[in-house]
This record gives sequence, C-alpha cells and structure tokens, in this order.
Amino acid sequence: MATVTIGAVGADYTTINAAILGTTFPGNVLELQADFVHDNTRVTFNKSDVAITSYSGNPRDPGCTVTSNDTYTFLEQGSSGNSQFSGITIENTKASGYAFYMYSVKVTLSDCVIRAAYRALAYPGTDTTIQRCHIESSVADGNTGIYATSSAADNWAVDSCFFSGWRAAFYSYNSRPTVRNCTFYSPNNGDDYDLVNWKYQGASSRPEEAKMYNCIIYSSTGTDTMFSAVYVDNWASTANVLENIVAFGDYDVSSFRYTPAAPPLYVTTSDLFDSAPGTNAPTLPIFVAIGTDFHPDPAGSAYQTGNPAHTPAYDIEGNAFDPTTPSLGCYAAASTGGGSPLVAQAPALGMNNPFSLDL
Repeated sequence: MATVTIGAVGADYTTINAAILGTTFPGNVLELQADFVHDNTRVTFNKSDVAITSYSGNPRDPGCTVTSNDTYTFLEQGSSGNSQFSGITIENTKASGYAFYMYSVKVTLSDCVIRAAYRALAYPGTDTTIQRCHIESSVADGNTGIYATSSAADNWAVDSCFFSGWRAAFYSYNSRPTVRNCTFYSPNNGDDYDLVNWKYQGASSRPEEAKMYNCIIYSSTGTDTMFSAVYVDNWASTANVLENIVAFGDYDVSSFRYTPAAPPLYVTTSDLFDSAPGTNAPTLPIFVAIGTDFHPDPAGSAYQTGNPAHTPAYDIEGNAFDPTTPSLGCYAAASTGGGSPLVAQAPALGMNNPFSLDL
C-alpha cells in the first residue's frame, strides 16, 4: 500500500480535501506529517475506501489534529463507505457541531481521539468499528458521544474505548451495537440524562439486539444528577445482552433502569452491580484513582472479572487483555504508573498495519 503525504513543506499535498480528491482508493494511505496544519475547513468526501493515518501513530501529536468550527469536521457523503482512520485527533469546536458524521456507512476508527462539544460520532453504518479511541467532550456536559439512530446500522462494534465528559455518552435508537470493554466516565453530571440510553420504539418491524459486555460506567456526585447509568427501553429480542457491567456513582433513579420496569427473563443480566441502596453494590475501589487513573484497581470488582468470550484482543493502550481472566473496562491491567486516560500512548500493535481489526 503506497503512502501519500500531507504536510506544509515537501509533502504530496497540503490539505486533506485536495489529497482525497487527487488520490485513488483503495491502494493508497494518506499520512499526516509532523508539520501538518488543518485549514479549519470541513472534510467532505464521497469516495469509498479512504484511508488516513499519521506519521507518529499518536493522536495527541499536534501535527495529527484535524480541527474545524464547521458543522462537520468529517462528513462522509454519497459513498459506499469502508473508510479507515487511525492515530489522529478529529475535533469539532462548533457548539452544535459533529466531529464525524458517517451518513450510515461503514467506517473504521482505530487509536483516535474524537472530540466535540455537541456530538463526537453520528450515524454509524453496518459493520462500523470504533476501537481503542478516546471519545471526549470538550465542554462540561457535552451532548452525545456516539449518536446512532439508523435502522441501517447492524453488526457494528465499539471496543476498548474511553468516553469522558458526556451527559449522554452513547445514544442508540433502532440500531444494533455490540460494545465490549469500554469505560464511561461523567465528572460533570448531565441532569435528567442517562449515560447510556438504548431504545427501540416500534410495533414489530425489528428488534434492536443491543449487546454490552465487560464495561464500567461511572457518574460522579454533583449539583445535577444523571437519571441512570444504563437505560434500556423496549427490549424486544432474546439477543439483547447486558453482561459483566459495573455501574456505580450518583444517580437519581438507579444504575440500571428498564422499560418495562424490570428486565425480561430473556435478557442476560449476570453480574450487574448497582449503586442504589439495597442492591448488589460493587466492591470498591473500581479505579486506581477516579479522575486521574482509570486502570482497574486489583482490590475492586472490575479486576480480572470479565468474560474472555466477549473481550477484544487489545485495550486502549495497545496492551493485550488476559485471555482467561480479562478485566472490565478499556484498560487490561492495573496501572504501572500514571495511566491517565487523557494521555494517549502509541499502541503496542504498531502503526505499520493500523487497519487490522481486533474482532
């Protein structure tokens, strides 16, 4: 696969839009260089198989940041999808903007930082994969981390991701996500919101079949309080699953709430930990240090208690999960020093083949 460079001096192109327009895909990868500076314009493309990576593989590198104050930073429109992005920061600074608007097509995002004030990722398509990414709100109580409301979104995955600062980190309506080993953290508390809200409203056209495994969900105490960690509305299929989930913190209602009020028998609810009084409370501490180090604490319920059958190969830092006793959340093991989720590290997989999937 040939590399096409994008940078200020000596590169093949100086802007992403020009590079996409002038490059043939598949067969080429666009690589952001150390001196790359985005021109703050929207990146709109209607080509399939577009591939963009960075020279360093570190999305926190200033030369790997694509920022826009437009309604969209990336807008995939009119293609059959299959675009692939790795090792870059995609940021939108507009109060009502989207970092990546996928238009219901397949996209693979690996080892990226996705940041916005309004919505980070919207309308993923079938077979989309979002793995080892930091999905961050740039303001207190950002609107939505992932916003999925498409009946075309089947069999899409979110693995080993860290969600931070959202009032609604993951909203799914009429789509079928599988979420494995993610950590959800809300330090700001979105009043009257649920951190994870999955619903399907319709008579009998199709069930949602949402699945979540080995995740940690936490909302801190504050003036405004989340309704719940996970809200599931109208479960309609035997395939719906919540398994090995630790949800704790400060909630108006409870960590888990359902419509109807109790989960149906065909929903797997093993090992659900709820912070509401009188329920199965998790063994604390879950994290090494809330706010600075979100690795699993060896003394808590999240450490080495995951289901290996539903665990991705690698955590958000590129470390391998234990094949027999994986931990919950996006970090594979206890911290070896530091470990703030706000400091991304180049994954151990390396970036020579950034588009291999860990499914």
